[in-house]
Order: sequence, then C-alpha cells, then structure tokens
Amino acid sequence: MNEIRVLSPSTFIAVLTDDQHGLRELQLARLTQRWNDFERCEDYSTREMEVYKRADCVLTISDDDARAFHNKCAELRTARMPMIAEIAPERPTYESRSGLVLLANFDNLANSDAATWFLREIWPLVRRALPEVTLALVGNNLPDDPRFHGPGIVRVGFVPELEPEFAKCRVAASPVRFGTGIKTKNLLALANAVPLVTTTVGADGMNLVNGESALIADTPEEFANAVVRAYTDDLLWLKLSTRGRRHIAEEISAQRMQRAVRELCDISRTVAPKSGDREFVWSFRRVEDFAPECLTGVPPRQRTTYRSTAYFSLAAKLQREGRAEEALAQLRHFFGLLRGPVKATNLTIRSMEMAAECYRALGQFEKAKSYEEKVARSCALDGNARQNHASKRAKSEKRARLNEFDFSVIVPTFNRQATLALCLEALARLTFAPERFEVIVVDDGSGDETPQFCRGYSASFSLSYLRQTNAGAGAARRRGVQHARAKLLLLINDDTIATLGLLETHFESHREHMGDRQAVLGDFRFPEAAMDRALTRFLTESPFLFPQVKLDRGIHWDYTKFVTCNASVSRDAVVGVGSFDPEFCIAEDSELGLRLSRRGYFVRYEPAARATHWHLPFTVPDLVRRAKAYGTMQLQFLRKHPGLLGDGSTQYGWLDRKFVDEWRERLDAQRDEVREAEAAIAKYDDVPFAEFNKIASDGRALADDVMRMFRRVVPEVYWHHFYESLVQTVGNEARIPLYVRQQRNAVQRDVYL
Repeated sequence: MNEIRVLSPSTFIAVLTDDQHGLRELQLARLTQRWNDFERCEDYSTREMEVYKRADCVLTISDDDARAFHNKCAELRTARMPMIAEIAPERPTYESRSGLVLLANFDNLANSDAATWFLREIWPLVRRALPEVTLALVGNNLPDDPRFHGPGIVRVGFVPELEPEFAKCRVAASPVRFGTGIKTKNLLALANAVPLVTTTVGADGMNLVNGESALIADTPEEFANAVVRAYTDDLLWLKLSTRGRRHIAEEISAQRMQRAVRELCDISRTVAPKSGDREFVWSFRRVEDFAPECLTGVPPRQRTTYRSTAYFSLAAKLQREGRAEEALAQLRHFFGLLRGPVKATNLTIRSMEMAAECYRALGQFEKAKSYEEKVARSCALDGNARQNHASKRAKSEKRARLNEFDFSVIVPTFNRQATLALCLEALARLTFAPERFEVIVVDDGSGDETPQFCRGYSASFSLSYLRQTNAGAGAARRRGVQHARAKLLLLINDDTIATLGLLETHFESHREHMGDRQAVLGDFRFPEAAMDRALTRFLTESPFLFPQVKLDRGIHWDYTKFVTCNASVSRDAVVGVGSFDPEFCIAEDSELGLRLSRRGYFVRYEPAARATHWHLPFTVPDLVRRAKAYGTMQLQFLRKHPGLLGDGSTQYGWLDRKFVDEWRERLDAQRDEVREAEAAIAKYDDVPFAEFNKIASDGRALADDVMRMFRRVVPEVYWHHFYESLVQTVGNEARIPLYVRQQRNAVQRDVYL
C-alpha cells in the first residue's frame, strides 16, 4: 500500500476484509480465558484498523462487518463486496437422505474447536435421541485423534467434490464458537438445500432467520435439540431446505456481486485517493529493520522464532527510551505469535513482566496488577511458574555464593543477539537442574542489542554477563575461564543449540572416567535444513570442518579434535596449561588442545552429547573467509609452536622467503582453476538439493555426482585461500625488522610461560 501511494498517487486503493480479525480473537479469548489470546485480540484490532484507516475504501462481505468497523471509526468509507454461491440443482428428498455432516478444514483453529466441542458435548445428546444416526466428518486434514473416532462417526476426510456428500446427508451441523464473517461451509450447505443447524457466531453476516432459513442454537442442549428436530420433522426439514436455498439465491448472487462492482467503480472515480508517506512503517514490520534475520534467516521455518525474540528486544529498547506505548505494541506482536497455553520460559516470564511495567507507565494500573499477580499462573507448566522460576534462581544464587556448581558454561558472543537468545533458551530447557550450572556470556564488543538483551534476561540458572572490547574468541574464552566457579567447563559457541540431555551426558562421562586426563567432545551438526543446499549438505557428510561428522565414539589423541563448539574439560586442566591465549582470535581451541595434549590429555568423543550448529546459510564467501582467517592465524600458531615444523620437510617448510616464493608460484598457477571451482560450488548451491535427486546422469542421480565434485573442489578452494593468506602474512612479517620480531617473541614467551 505504501509503495503504491508513493509511486502512483492517483491510484484508488480498496482493501477487502474477510472478517473482523480482532473480534474473532476476542471470541476465542473469551472461551480460553488465556492472557495471550486477549493480547492477540488487541494486537489484531489495532493492526486491522491501522490498515483500514489508510485505505480509500474498505470492502466487507457482510453488513454486520461494515457496521462494526463504522462503530470503531466513523470516517471509514466502506462498500459491500458480497460472496457468490452457486445454487445446486434439485436434490434427493427427505426420505432418501440420512445422517449428519460436519464440514471443516481441520487445520483451522476455529473449525477444530467446533468439531471438538460438538463431539464432546453435543454428539452424545444427539446419539441418545437418535441411536442409529451417523455423523460424517468431511474436510481437509482430518486428524487421526481419539477425539474424532467413536460410535456412529464416519471419517470421510478430504473429498474433491462436496456436492455428493451434501446430496446424501439430511442435516448439516456447524457448531462454530468463534470467528466472524460469512462461513463458507454454511453458505454451501444452504446452497445445496441441506438444512443448517449453527450458532449465532456461525450465522454471522448471513442475515439468517432462526426457524425459517436455519436453526440457531448456542448451548449444547439447545444445539442437540435443534439437530434432532431438523432430522426427524419432515415438514420443518422441507421448510428449512427450501427457504435456506432461496435465501442464498437472493442474498449471495452473481447479480448482487455485479451491482457491488459497479458501485465500487463509481466510488473509485469520484473519491480522491489518500496521500502517501514514504517514511511510514507499519508497527508489525518495524522489527524487520531492527533484526533483518526475521526475513532472511535460514532455515525459513525458524524465522518466526527470530521474529519473536526480536519483538522482545525491540520492546525492551523502546521501554528503556521511555516509549511505553510503542514498547507495548511490539510486545503484543510477540504475544500474538503465542498460540495455546504459554510455557513459562525465561523469555515469556520477562516479557510479561515488561508488559506490566508498560501498563503501569500508561496508567492502566489494574491491567498491570493483573499481570503482576495472575499472568504467571496462566502458563501451561504449572500454577506456580513464577514461584518455581524464583526458587530455581534463588538456588542458583546460593550455589554461586558457595561455589558449588557442577558446570560453568562459557559462551562467547559477537553481534548475534537473536541466535544467542536461542542458545540460552536451549540451556534453560536442559534436564540438568538449573541450580547445578552457571552460564557465563562473554560479549566480545557486540554493536547490536546483545548488551540490553543479556542485562534484561531473566534466567532460572545463574547467568553472568561480561563485556569486553572486541578482541576475539581467545580473549573471550580466557575471561570466561577466569570467572568460572565450577570444576568442569562446558565450552560452546553462541550458535550451539543444546539438546535436553547435553550437560547430563557430559557430566556422566566425566564421572564415569574420573581421574582420566580427558576432554569430552560432543556431537555438533548443522540442522536438518542444511540438507537443502549442496555446500552445507557436504559439510554434514564430511569431517572437513567439523571432525565429529565421521568420528568414532571413544578416545582420540589428535589435539585438533579439541573443538570448543561442544566440549567439556576440567577448569584445573585449562588453567594448568595457561588457559586460552588471548592473542588467538580464532584457532584458540586447537592451540589450547595442543598444550593439553602435551600434558597427556586426550579427547573422548561422546556422540550422545548432541547439539545443533545454528549457522545457516553457510555460503562460498563464508568458506573463503574462514580459510583466510585460519591462514592468517596459522603463522602465529607455528611461531608459538615451532616444533610442529619438524625438520622443515612439512608443507610449511621453515616459513621463510623460500616458502613464500614456492607457494606464490603454486597459488598463481591454480588461481583460475580455483575461481572456476568457486563458481561451480555457488552455482550448485543455489539450487534446492532435492532437485538433483530428480535428475539422472548416466543411470544415477545427479546428486551423487554433485557430492563427488564437492568432495574434490571444496578442499581445493579452502586450502588455496588458506595458503594464500598464510603466504601473505609470512611475506608481511618478513618485512618487519628482525630485532622487533625477537622482542615480540620474547615478550610472548614471558607471558605464556
């Protein structure tokens, strides 16, 4: 709408509304009495009026909707845009029909509620009066659920054509308890001359008359009696069938639609369109500029999660700025995404507390008090969620004072607030008791909302937030170790999403092998969505970047297996070898692993300690950046541990001028080939991988050829950029005066020895 206003100011804009969205949610909230449903009602009401007020005309499908919108905003211009129903030809008579039909799209919440209410409270009453009657459940995605099975129930499910079902049934039941606008299933039943029994909500917008064109009832007893009357009284059945069909022919006709379209065209010629505002941003969409991953995050199914946490963060920012009304609007967008009973997580508890603060700032003291006293009891986990949350927090704080934690979880982070939120929420759901571990988040100078988010985060476990000037992962992990109070450390990243038993498994492995000089490495895999693209699929199948992919359970002596994406080790072991080196922005884990291995430590791989690597998409530029970064750091690694050069016969030689010259010649010779390889990777990575399985090449799926090619070219690309970066770094260092290098190396030896 905004773009049309700006780019084409003379264009007349009409908005068609199916129903009153806010009223529909209010009807649901009155049934459930859930606080989040009431908040969604407020959210939807505000959002729909925000749209309608900026339109030149609002098209409604019923007069009831038009009156309701005028009551909210008298200056709205509305017009009727009626629905059309095709009137069916004459159908079989009363005597040749039998059974009831309940038509629904069972994915729809209102329809599912209607069917459940009917089967639980009305159907037993109908069966008591009519023991032989059957009920056909017709519609899309009929669930295989005990609620939808039982005596007399005929499970039809999806059918391509509805007319045959209407032709054989005697009565249509539509027990809708919430929803506005015209219900299509009711319209179709009447158009097919099937007597309709529905509710006041179900009759909304259709101008039905009880006892004439349909039967309308709202309690289980009244509804059951109406069904029995329509089913057993042949004269009443004939009246309802005839007049219902006639009513639809008069009210929902193509001729009426033609008149409505002509009237709308006349309005569009005489009404001047409203002006546009290039700077205007819809409230619901403000978060998309604040956190772009709402639209671009991968896998796409997680974008709602990104959006939820971003709404919370934006609300917190607005509240700190004293903009309570705007903050409350963003919180309502968040609450509107919460369907059903709300779990008492840290995020939901803190958001409810923030809502109370907003209501208090706006002078709505009763609403604030309601949140402060009652909202936590509405959560699904139990009636004392807030008390349990506070109790767990108190236990964690007591353990913190006594230094009795079993684990210190160290999480370095940088500019990934939304992903960090997922990481912390996963830790909050661990089966490991929250009072037994602490979490230390070390913020490496983030410029996003990470500081505000962490300082406002309410956790059941003990949470420490440390912030430093950007210095890299080595410095961040070192600082986390300094503040750790437990004997065991769990070292993860901010994109490590723990499974429920992660800490439990790490702890059991250390307890079972007490006394062993070990670090426990857990599994670390991309999410299932990684299989949708060729490059990440390759990384899920190859140990090229993450050794866990092909690692056997048990002991491994290679120091490169010490990977801090999901590794645990005793704090004494880490401190005993000098802790993480703050000079290593990356590769800090391998460097520490090397020093640990020299003290006799090995890596025990335990695949049951599972975590997800929440870093998608992983693209060719990501691969190249990683290779260059590790190439640059490799010189520092080898300078600190020159013994790795051996007798100079490795691929690194002596890291001297000869090394630089030989590798530059080699890299120049392969540069064109590598560029072609990068282009090939990007080309195949842009195609959903499932498409390759559909294409055959020489009698086998193209997918096999793609993976075979990736196994060859991905390492070629990576190592080319790795050595190119290393060679450049060595060449630059060679130009530094010798005495400066000697002085620097002497200082480093003093610090780390």
